[in-house]
Amino acid sequence: MRDIRLAVLPVLLVAGMLLTGVAFAHWSEPLLLTGSVATGELDWQFTNVGHLDPGPPASVPDYHCRDNFEGPPPYYWMGDKDVGYTQAAITSDPHVIEVILNNVYPSYFNSISVYFKNTGTVPLIIEEALIDGHVVMGWNEKVRLDLNGDGENDLEIWWRANIFGIQLEPGDDGPQTSFWVHVLQGAPRGASLAFTIQLIAVQYNFSEHPKPTIGLNPTSLTFNAMVGGPNPSPQSVTVSNTGPAGSVLSWTATDDAAWLSESPASGILGAGASEPMTVSVDISGLPAGTYTATITVSDPNATNSPQTVSVTLNLQLATYSENLHPNEGVDRWGSHSGDCWILTAENLNLLKASDNNRYRENKEWHEKYEDHRYIEFGFENIPAGATVLSAVLKFEWQRASSVDNARLSIWNGSSWSSYYYLPLPSPNTDTIVTLDLKTGYGIDTAAEVNNLRVRFQATDGGGAYTWHDWVEVQVTYTL
Repeated sequence: MRDIRLAVLPVLLVAGMLLTGVAFAHWSEPLLLTGSVATGELDWQFTNVGHLDPGPPASVPDYHCRDNFEGPPPYYWMGDKDVGYTQAAITSDPHVIEVILNNVYPSYFNSISVYFKNTGTVPLIIEEALIDGHVVMGWNEKVRLDLNGDGENDLEIWWRANIFGIQLEPGDDGPQTSFWVHVLQGAPRGASLAFTIQLIAVQYNFSEHPKPTIGLNPTSLTFNAMVGGPNPSPQSVTVSNTGPAGSVLSWTATDDAAWLSESPASGILGAGASEPMTVSVDISGLPAGTYTATITVSDPNATNSPQTVSVTLNLQLATYSENLHPNEGVDRWGSHSGDCWILTAENLNLLKASDNNRYRENKEWHEKYEDHRYIEFGFENIPAGATVLSAVLKFEWQRASSVDNARLSIWNGSSWSSYYYLPLPSPNTDTIVTLDLKTGYGIDTAAEVNNLRVRFQATDGGGAYTWHDWVEVQVTYTL
């Protein structure tokens, strides 16, 4: 046990001043200051130990790895024989763990995890570990041991989890820490090899272990996606340790949104090191809207923990744009039901593009302002229930010399609009017109778009003709 106890220290300060002068009496007065400084108890102990290869009756096949833990991850593998096994236990001194490798042989491997707790009354920091007396002060540090005294190393041990420099409050459990053990090629076969593990703790304000600093870049992310569409592409945040040499950042990332995830969500970085953290968004089941979340990256031992990344998800309804062309038309010249020409598919095809392949009314519009002299178009449909964002009528036409101007009106499924009067330029000159149907005529639902009809009518008689080159309704909508 490593204890630091400071007793109460009384402090007494006595100050006197004696002044003597001619014809004056001297004087003196004591000044007493008292106080105390006290600290609690520094103490900790192991609470549990576990590993991959217990002995009978819970035997498992032996694990193996190569010398120096070489090879691609995961570095070790399970073999096909069960010969050796490991015993690992906390000793009568709760600060010491004894490990015994029984009947082992070269290439035998085990991973041993230990757990500890601050059982004192002051915060502490794990400053170092002792592996059979060998000092380890950093994660990722390897130690080799000659346990039988023949001058050749028998074991190599690789510390695999960072606990060094981490502050632990009274009563708190420390993070799991683990180390790998591997029997080297020079070790005897069938031997029992034993060693001990200790952790050395110091009071938090006495530690000289350099502390890491969390660096994040960028510190904000924005994702854009459409409802019903694919997930947006993942983005990356670089996590770095900007602390001094010797510091180790053991970082963990968490977030506060079910639609957000990070990979990896933890890591260990030496001073000056960095690694990417991939941030992904899953929009499944989310309605349209703007969502915000925060990723928190922390290490209780870092100088600036925690640090955050703000995340915004803009999820919009899928937007579609369609150019609706006339799929039916009537060219009417009289008031009777038979006084009309039903436009054929060939006639309607002439209206799909501005290409000078025009459709000309088949009969004269003889009388000014008569409603039964017109040409009228209906249009293709959009999906029922769509939300209309915009609806714009565009058309191109020209007049003969006898026509001064023209007019048109819009049917929205229930009524005709007021006339829109269109001055026409010089004869035989194309006129392109753009009308906002949503703002100007209230065409703002899918039903109104799908029941839309547009009626064109000349306003001057005398054998008036007009030519139509292009008629189209451009609609933008969401589902």
